Amino acid sequence: MLPAVVLLIAALLRTVMLGVVPPGFQFDEAHNAIDAARMLDGQRALFLPDNGGREVLLTWLHAPLLAGLGRDHPVLAMRLVSAFAGLTTIALGSVVLGRLLGNRMIGWWSAVFLAFSPWHLHFSRYAIRAILAPLWATAAVGAWWMATRAVDGRAGADRAVGVRSSDARHDGRRRVPGEIVDGSRSRIAWWAWAGLCGVCLAGAVWSHPSGRLLPLVLVAHAAWRAWTRRTGRRLGRGAGDRSTSQGRETAGSTSNDRRLAATTSRSQRTRMFRPGPRRDWATLGIAGTV
Repeated sequence: MLPAVVLLIAALLRTVMLGVVPPGFQFDEAHNAIDAARMLDGQRALFLPDNGGREVLLTWLHAPLLAGLGRDHPVLAMRLVSAFAGLTTIALGSVVLGRLLGNRMIGWWSAVFLAFSPWHLHFSRYAIRAILAPLWATAAVGAWWMATRAVDGRAGADRAVGVRSSDARHDGRRRVPGEIVDGSRSRIAWWAWAGLCGVCLAGAVWSHPSGRLLPLVLVAHAAWRAWTRRTGRRLGRGAGDRSTSQGRETAGSTSNDRRLAATTSRSQRTRMFRPGPRRDWATLGIAGTV
């Protein structure tokens, strides 16, 4: 119930009186409207040099709505793209954060925060490119996280089950690349998530200048994962060597203890059954008579 209510409130805040509030047609919005009209006239640019230079993806999204609503409604047509992008960011962000933290409720409370955030609400009603930056960043991070989880799940399953080339004989089929072998199949392979992450990175680069820094964040995370895995393997080998030496020492001491116990037991049996006068007198009940 909470997700539906949050999304409904967020949609109302971003669409009611969208063509009137905020008032006027700001000059950045006007430049975007001009570029969208030029695109409808046949100018297919890959970069927009006017107004200081801008990425072209937002204009490609503006053009269809401008054509559908008509050029006499440019404000509403342009701002509808921002409203839809803001609403998508709220829904997607709640899912991604819930997956990252392993708590769905935290994800939806983050959606509540974003739905009422003045910054996000402002740019959701404003037809400029800044609203696309959090959308692509959220999508790229979410896809990257799912790709790394799929890789880790497959590697862990391979280590646990000992996947070999003879697996085809056990289940009568070849193992699908990217499949998590734990008795169930992964819904989406890791390479599909990685491809989706690449698409989102491309969208970020073609939407806003901050998108050029987003790949560096994922590269840094990949380097950190590689370093921790290498360090973990090194520590694991050291711990294995120590446990092996400790096991050998324990086995040696156990063997010595067993030999000592066997020797002690034999000596005790020897003393117990060794013939002698005192033992015979004790048996006869006349000990001390001699």
